Amino acid sequence: MKLYEQGRSKNPTKRHEFVHNKDYILCPKDDGYRGVHLIYRYKSTSQKHRIYNGLKIEIQLRSRLQHAWATAVETVSLFTGQALKSSGGEAEWRRFFALMSSAIALREKQPLVPGTPIEKAKLLEELRRLTRKLNVQKALRGWTYALKRLPAKNVTNAVAFLVVLDLKAWTLNTTGFKKEELGKASEAYLAVEKAANPDVHAVLVSLESAHAMRSAYPNYYLDATTFINALEFAIR
Repeated sequence: MKLYEQGRSKNPTKRHEFVHNKDYILCPKDDGYRGVHLIYRYKSTSQKHRIYNGLKIEIQLRSRLQHAWATAVETVSLFTGQALKSSGGEAEWRRFFALMSSAIALREKQPLVPGTPIEKAKLLEELRRLTRKLNVQKALRGWTYALKRLPAKNVTNAVAFLVVLDLKAWTLNTTGFKKEELGKASEAYLAVEKAANPDVHAVLVSLESAHAMRSAYPNYYLDATTFINALEFAIR
């Protein structure tokens, strides 16, 4: 981190300006997010780029396990329709991720997430209970499998896809819908939700959002192995 903060020292009059940092590792967020954010102010003497002077740029630094945690949050948010990144969604999922972040913090010898048990035994006992109740490993493996199988391009003139994953039968069904069929797509999605089968999960994804996620977060299309391994290491 010091290398980034001191990066402008070789040419301080012409290089970017370091503004400040936000250290969410020493001071984790209540939801469990951890990482370091470095904020800079752009500065250039070039006539072509001067228009950008004053704009702020943020660099985020995370450890491998912190990044795996963030990836798992994104995956769960997508497939459950929960706004976990903005402190929304089901209380049990929010609590699970806060506890898991503290479990990772123990491995990295960093401060625990506020509101999680200070005693390691109590922390891991609660983490085990929620892991079993939410069926975390099976759900994450299934959801990341589904993400891999999302259509890579529009081959049927579809603008949206209903992805239905059955974790018990281990089947994945993807149905494309054209623009004029969006009402039908919503009805099909609601039908799956109303069935309330705990083993069946559905998500209605627009082509634009699927492609945007692929280009912005290509790592989400690998798998959740790192996170699952970290979870099983913590609770075993």
